[in-house]
Amino acid sequence: RRPATTTISPTRFPPAPLFTFAGTGNPTGCGGCSPPDTVGDVGPKHYIQMVNSTKVAVYSKVGTLLGGPFDLSDLFSSGACAADAGDPVVSYDPLADRWVLAQFNGADTLCFAVSQTANPLGTYWIYDFQTTDFPDYFKFGVWSNAYYMSANETTYSAYAFDRTKMLAGQAATFVRADLDSFMRAL
Repeated sequence: RRPATTTISPTRFPPAPLFTFAGTGNPTGCGGCSPPDTVGDVGPKHYIQMVNSTKVAVYSKVGTLLGGPFDLSDLFSSGACAADAGDPVVSYDPLADRWVLAQFNGADTLCFAVSQTANPLGTYWIYDFQTTDFPDYFKFGVWSNAYYMSANETTYSAYAFDRTKMLAGQAATFVRADLDSFMRAL
C-alpha cells in the first residue's frame, strides 16, 4: 500500500480590477459621516455612484464624469422625498435596461427614481412609498417580476414593488412581509 498524499492547491486571489478611477467624495453628505455608505452599479455604458446623503455621479465606463455629482432629491420636485436623508441604493435593471435610484426620507418613506430610458442622465419616474416603520439599511434587488427590498425595521422585513408599473410610470404598489413573524411560523 502507498501512503496517502495530500495535494496542496495554490492560493487563489480575486482577479485584479480591469480599471479603477477616483469617484465622488462625501465632503458634505451627513456632515462628512463615516462610513459614507458609498454604493454603485454598472450598466452597458455607464457607472453610477451614490454617496450618503445622497450625491449621485454618472460616469462613462472609462471613468469620465458625465453628470453630477448632484443631490438625489433634485429629481423630486416636492413632497416627502424633496430632501436627502441617506442610505442610497442604485441598481441597474439589465432586463429593462433602466436605472433605479433610491433612498429613505429619514422617517417612514422610501423614495425611488426609475429611469425612463437607458440614459441615466435622462428623465425619471418618481415614486414615494409609505412604510409602517423606518426602513433602515435597506438593500435592493432586481428580478423579472418585481423590485425586491429588505430593510431593518422594528422587525426584519421584505418588500416587493410592482416593477412593471414602475417601468411604465404608472401608479404602483408594494407588498410587505414581516420576516420575524414568518420565521416564527416555520
